[in-house]
Amino acid sequence: MTEAADKDKVYMSRKAFEEIMEAKEHLDSLMESVELINDKEFMEGYKKAKEDIKEGRFEEWDKIKSGD
Repeated sequence: MTEAADKDKVYMSRKAFEEIMEAKEHLDSLMESVELINDKEFMEGYKKAKEDIKEGRFEEWDKIKSGD
């Protein structure tokens, strides 16, 4: 292997790699949350849904699913 090829490689422990991947998942989740918060249409629907739940304007999923 050439010295130039070695410069392109990074060596790390499996634990370090897993920690990096976990951090990436957290950052991805955070970015999704930020995108949703900045989506006006989504936030209007979310606020309405929260109000509907607070006021009891909802049906239990099991009840809907069973057709009762």
